[in-house]
Amino acid sequence: MKYLFLLFLASFIALSCTKEKREDSVCTTLNKTSFNQLHNGKKEGIWLESDNYTYSFVPYTNGRLNGFKKIYDGKTQKLLSLVRYSDGKEIGPCFYFNDNGQLSFVQDSISVNTKFIEQAKAMGFMGKTYQSYVIMFSQDGTKAKEGWCIYEDDIESNGEEVGEWIEYDTRNLQ
Repeated sequence: MKYLFLLFLASFIALSCTKEKREDSVCTTLNKTSFNQLHNGKKEGIWLESDNYTYSFVPYTNGRLNGFKKIYDGKTQKLLSLVRYSDGKEIGPCFYFNDNGQLSFVQDSISVNTKFIEQAKAMGFMGKTYQSYVIMFSQDGTKAKEGWCIYEDDIESNGEEVGEWIEYDTRNLQ
């Protein structure tokens, strides 16, 4: 619990310090009422959201996701992902981490699928699909492969590789 509070405190300070406060050497003011605020009935600022497995620091502007959403494992408090939003849409780059805290993959160029419509149908996707460019990393942090993925809701749960992929030799060749 002590570590969760420290993580919460550090994340809050990093996210809530204004430009003026950053000009001081350290931002030391912790205003606990800064989370989960409504302005004209819409979410504004940083919201702390959670479910049974994760908790997240979620930035809102005028009721829409805007900025990096930080998602943590509720049990281990490890960072799982940083997902970038603009005007309510996931745009990338997004960073996903493995259980050891190492970068697992980066997702960017996120948009509605226009390049791989036939592949999506052939793979059994029934609804609206998205496409994104993905770079995957090996356990030692080197690039393993990169290419395009398509998915319906969540790249982690139903992402599928499509098109040509570049694969890198991740063996130690010394």
